[in-house]
Amino acid sequence: RLVDRTKTSESPAVCLILGDTFPYLRNLLNERYPEAKVISLFYHDDLPVLVRNRFPESAPDHLWSPSNPEDLRSYLREHISELEIERLTLFEWPPSARAFPEQSRNAKQAVEQFVRESAGNRITTAAFARSWLHNLLANYLSLDSWYALSAHNRPTVIAASGPSLVRAIPAIRRYRDRVFLIALPSSLEALATSDVLPDMVVSIDGG
Repeated sequence: RLVDRTKTSESPAVCLILGDTFPYLRNLLNERYPEAKVISLFYHDDLPVLVRNRFPESAPDHLWSPSNPEDLRSYLREHISELEIERLTLFEWPPSARAFPEQSRNAKQAVEQFVRESAGNRITTAAFARSWLHNLLANYLSLDSWYALSAHNRPTVIAASGPSLVRAIPAIRRYRDRVFLIALPSSLEALATSDVLPDMVVSIDGG
């Protein structure tokens, strides 16, 4: 009944189970949507252990629980691509929501934030992709000369603006001849003030 009353596309790319427990719901989703990736979010660390012990043949391929070293949003970013967001369907198991109300609330907030960030990234990509590709081709065709970098085995250091750059400049100066230093435009003032000359400056379109 839960699956039937949940609005979903004809072919969801990802089925996200909030508050998964034993594999009844997961098995049904795998059967009904064989092409979809089913991700189980457990609200308690003991539950995935019980599932593995009692239903070893139905252990989830993708799961997260509170003891996971990654927070939930980071886990979702790693396992759900931006192209899959539009065909993402959520299923929350009601008994888990009642048993773990705080975990349920936190999980839904994390998923909502993840979806909002991914939607923003897609909008930005759609807005700038055409211009970026046009500029890339136009700039390439307008090159008058080019230079090949000589091979080296030095560690590469990339300098950008921020408090860590100020703290790192003494070490960069001390080991300047041992590293290949690439600077972004935002770091040039700090490097110049400290009399540090980069090997390369990379300037890109801010969009």
